Amino acid sequence: MRKSNVKLVEEMSGYYKYKKKQWKKILKAGENIAKITEKVRIKYAKPEDSRYEEQMKIMQVEAEKMAEIAKDKDKVGALEDQQWQVRRLRQTCAICHKHLKIHIYPNLYKKKNGG
Repeated sequence: MRKSNVKLVEEMSGYYKYKKKQWKKILKAGENIAKITEKVRIKYAKPEDSRYEEQMKIMQVEAEKMAEIAKDKDKVGALEDQQWQVRRLRQTCAICHKHLKIHIYPNLYKKKNGG
């Protein structure tokens, strides 16, 4: 099973060093997340919901930053910058999902029966 772009970068965010092929995966993931977010922003626009629109814009910007960091991977501090970007993506996802009342892990929120 192929991992999602987000899961891929989340998994690697704890690494203390990236190899060349890992930087390539991060670059591709950042580009993919940015493209998908742009499509979602257009297709599922909610002009009446400023919070949603703001979070989707932030997601696209943060994904684009992720790709830029991967392009400049030899810069001092690139690893730390990349790890920060993963946190920014996760934070943005969490804020938006909470706002939309979407639970990523529904089994954590099962309602208890009265008996």
